[in-house]
Amino acid sequence: MDRTSVNPLQAITEEQMKTLDQLHKHFANLAYWMRNLILSNKYNMANKFDVFARIFEEPENIGNIIEPFIGREKTHQFKGLMTNLITIYPKIINNLLSQNKQEADSNLKEMQKAANELGLYFTGLNPRWNKEQWEKILKEWVKLAYEEAQSILSGNYMGEINLFDRFVNLSYQFADHMVGLLFPDFVPAETPSISDSIREEELTMKMYQWRKPEFNSGEKVASLAYHPPEITSGTMVTIVKPHPILFYAVMLPDRQLHRWIADFELKALNPRADGVLKPGDMAIVIADEAHMHMIKKGMTVRIEKAYDDTYLYDVILPDGSYHRWIAEFELVRPV
Repeated sequence: MDRTSVNPLQAITEEQMKTLDQLHKHFANLAYWMRNLILSNKYNMANKFDVFARIFEEPENIGNIIEPFIGREKTHQFKGLMTNLITIYPKIINNLLSQNKQEADSNLKEMQKAANELGLYFTGLNPRWNKEQWEKILKEWVKLAYEEAQSILSGNYMGEINLFDRFVNLSYQFADHMVGLLFPDFVPAETPSISDSIREEELTMKMYQWRKPEFNSGEKVASLAYHPPEITSGTMVTIVKPHPILFYAVMLPDRQLHRWIADFELKALNPRADGVLKPGDMAIVIADEAHMHMIKKGMTVRIEKAYDDTYLYDVILPDGSYHRWIAEFELVRPV
């Protein structure tokens, strides 16, 4: 889904769009580095202290974006409150890791208190956003951060994938509401939830009379294709979930071919009545989070091939890490 979760009926200025994109980037970065901190501590990686330091760059980055709008003093307050909030998170990780849940729950209450203080600060910046709105967002943000740590440290990797998706989506909503503080006429829409994504896939199945997937959740299968560097031919993976998603092979502006990009990551330049892109159509990339550096939001691509009769799967690799998409025709059951 397009991560720009503003009201589609609302005109958005170039300045608002630039600010929104920057805040989306840095709130998503915060979510990603918090997840990396859990993993680096669980596996006692050599980079765990570097990851810890990297997390604290994000309050600084976000503060630098909002300072031209709210001034140095209020920005300094934000940086302090946001830093205080995330400083508690490593304590939760360490206590869960040592199975000291009572202390971890105490840290959770401490983190909730810090989130409430941040919410009061936001309310003071713009009374139009009331305390209850910020409490709802921040309470859910802290809750998902805690559950994310619990899931990874307990080895519940499949459950953690859905949690992380929700955490990233909420991080975008957090950014949207911050833009609402800076621009009083900006009205953020609700960020699409996991249940929204499920409903979208169900509608796709009904619309295109999709057959049943060949592989099921939890099934171990072998890859026939290379997805460098982590997947080679023969790599065994565990299916998380099949996704009935329309996707395309596209030609990039430099005439390189990109193997696939999902329908919901593109916007047609000349939309057809049925809404489906065909070979030869031109489209703009509206979401690039899951792609390598060659795909950029705003890039114009040409559709070369449409895949409307297969599934994409997200999978768990042998080392327990997550890989987003492998096509059904790239997988096989081992003999």
